[in-house]
Amino acid sequence: MEEMNGELYGDGLVSLDEGSLESTDNGKQEQNCKICDNKLCSPRVLSCLHVFCEACIDKLMVNEAGDSLKFDLAVECPICKQETKIPGGGASSLPSDYLLTNILDVSAMDQSVVCTCCKSKEPAVARCTDCSHFLCSNCNSAHEFMRCFENHRVVPFDALRSSKEKSAVHKPIFCTRHVGESLKFYCCECEVGACTECLTVDHKVGEHRCERIVDAEPNLRAELRNFIVEANARAAAAGSASARLDDALGDLQRQRDDAEAVINEAFHAYKAALERRREKALEELERLHKERELKVMDLFDRVDKTVQRIDCACKFTARLLRRGDGTEIVMLKKTVASQFARLLEGAPEFDVDYSLEFVTKMDKFDAVTEETFGTFRTEATRAEERKRASESSAIVSVVSNSHSPAVSVTSAPVFDDFPMGNARRVTGMTGVGNMV
Repeated sequence: MEEMNGELYGDGLVSLDEGSLESTDNGKQEQNCKICDNKLCSPRVLSCLHVFCEACIDKLMVNEAGDSLKFDLAVECPICKQETKIPGGGASSLPSDYLLTNILDVSAMDQSVVCTCCKSKEPAVARCTDCSHFLCSNCNSAHEFMRCFENHRVVPFDALRSSKEKSAVHKPIFCTRHVGESLKFYCCECEVGACTECLTVDHKVGEHRCERIVDAEPNLRAELRNFIVEANARAAAAGSASARLDDALGDLQRQRDDAEAVINEAFHAYKAALERRREKALEELERLHKERELKVMDLFDRVDKTVQRIDCACKFTARLLRRGDGTEIVMLKKTVASQFARLLEGAPEFDVDYSLEFVTKMDKFDAVTEETFGTFRTEATRAEERKRASESSAIVSVVSNSHSPAVSVTSAPVFDDFPMGNARRVTGMTGVGNMV
């Protein structure tokens, strides 16, 4: 935030001190385009007051296919992201940064500037403020002696460098509707510059209140100064808000850390409860398994003994039949028959239909966990809770006045903190499964 403020406002608020064209708030005007990083060429002003080359702004309007221009659409400033609607004429229809153009011209005097008035390519030695040309020595002489240049004001470079007459480099601004006519008037209704021809067509006297620019200038300067004063006040308020926002960021981070701690504590509490439930389920599983295992082992022992007894009876009877005579069979038949009757009638049921499985309702557990684990309470939910509480109070008041039973209103579950040793837990825990 401080870095952004520094970029927008520098080390402090904007000063109202006026200086030469070469002086700025930081002592040096930035003369490079932030898009192409070259010297600004035909600088144009976006609505956010950032300045770029006319050609660079046109490039911003090239569509994704790169084959057409998006006129009458908004262009986003690469610096501040504010949008500027571009007229149908493209970037050339945007306001020109006249002051920066003049500054670039002043800067050009420190370089090898050639004459722009003729084709000689001779070094320029002066500047005509009326026709806006750099003049070589011959063109400078022509401006002095030829009648067509009468009343043109020519300022030598040496005079500009050695004096404070930087304002001499200000170029006249011509009307865009009437060729060759310089702007000398200001229309108070339309808030635009006007030439002499404009006063007879678009800004007629009697219909529009127009003043000479030299007469309107003091009020315009005062209005712009007021803008700076108001903006500085807003910037100061923004600075205070920035400090509060920094505190809010700190508070938000602390709240985030606290919420994270509660979430982790709730997780560990749920985990501990699940661990306890698992141990209990495993103990129950062991008990149920042991019971059924003993029953199976007992049945296995009984089956084994029955098989042994049948085998013994069968062998005995087979031996009797193979080697015994009739008398011996008669004597042992009753005993053998009694044993076979006991074995056949009292044989155990070999039922091994045992089942042991664990059934869990994971979908229900997910729903319960979602409901009871905890919810986030923000400024929006607090406002909603206050609204519900207010409505509930009104309902209870009406019901109380009519001698009707009271109505209980509860809210959705949130994190409920209860002591659990060194941790906190959340209420609403349920089992995850049952033995069947």
